Amino acid sequence: MARSYTSLDPVFPLVNGVRDLQGATLGAVADFDKDGKSTRAVATFLSSMPKAIFEAVKAEGLGKPSKEYNEFRYSGAKAGFFDMMSVDDLAKVLQTHIAQDGMSWSNPRKIGAKTLGAIARLLEAQNAVVENAVRFAYYRTAKSLGKSIAESASLAKNSTVNFNRRGTAAPQMGMVMLFFNPAMQGMVRTGQILLSKKAAGVIGAAMTGAFF
Repeated sequence: MARSYTSLDPVFPLVNGVRDLQGATLGAVADFDKDGKSTRAVATFLSSMPKAIFEAVKAEGLGKPSKEYNEFRYSGAKAGFFDMMSVDDLAKVLQTHIAQDGMSWSNPRKIGAKTLGAIARLLEAQNAVVENAVRFAYYRTAKSLGKSIAESASLAKNSTVNFNRRGTAAPQMGMVMLFFNPAMQGMVRTGQILLSKKAAGVIGAAMTGAFF
């Protein structure tokens, strides 16, 4: 059921992408505040986003990852919620299934389970790009500020919701409350950000500005 609200929702990448970008930006302030590099971290992270999006499209969409993106993958920083093939391969699979089902513009209802599955995987492809572009930009930012590959991977992995991280009660609570695990992670992450005086100040200024 959760997938119907997330990876299978065509609007979700836009909403989730904006939310992840905002959260990761505030996270950069908190994560690098103790090093005195928060301002530089935010500037580096935001300036890295265009290249990160380009690299994520190449890797997740076209199946042509760069050397640095492969390093990002193998370090464990990549989101583990999606199992992807390239968009070109997915498009070929989708065209094959549509032809087999006999679906056409004049007969759009004639669609089979395999075609629906291929469409679902295409939707998940665009989500994979959004999910990992933010993480990849964060990973590159951490490395540029002197963090090791392992440290950069950990920071990037947890810059947004870490789908591979859950407590022992998460499976049971997830059956009672949809998105329990992301909600709990969001609360913890917000608490971590608020512990940084500079990040708390940024949030306070933004909230104040919203009233004027």
